[in-house]
Amino acid sequence: MAYRCGLCNKFASIEMDEPDVNADVDDEGNVTVDTELTLTSTCCGDQVATASVEGTGEVEIEHEKDCAKHMLSVADTEVNLDDRYDGDAKTPRRYRRHFYQAHVSVTVICDTCEADDVVEITLEEQASGFGSMY
Repeated sequence: MAYRCGLCNKFASIEMDEPDVNADVDDEGNVTVDTELTLTSTCCGDQVATASVEGTGEVEIEHEKDCAKHMLSVADTEVNLDDRYDGDAKTPRRYRRHFYQAHVSVTVICDTCEADDVVEITLEEQASGFGSMY
C-alpha cells in the first residue's frame, strides 16, 4: 500500500517506529499485550498510518515448592519488528498481502519465589488494516 507523506506530499517509502508495548499478566498466568504500530515516511519522518494490535499468551512458571501464593508480574518486555509477504514467492510483491509484525518477548516473574518464564507473542496487522493519518 502506498502512503503519501503529509509534509512534502510525496509518495515515500515507509518504516515502522519502535512501539510502546503494554504488557500485563493475571494470577492465572494469562499474558495480554497491546500496542500501537506506527508507520512513518523515510523522507520527512512524518507519521503516515497507525494500527492498534493486541495478543495473548500463557506463561508456564515452575514455582518453588514453598511458594504459597503466586504473585505474577511483568519484569521486562522486548520488541523486534518485522514484515512479511503472504503467498507464493514467485508472485510479484505487489500482488501479495503485506503484513507488519511486532515479536514481543515478555518476561514474567513470580514475586514470591522469583521463578520466571519468557512468553513469546507475535502481533501482526495487514498493511491494508492501518488507518491513514491523512
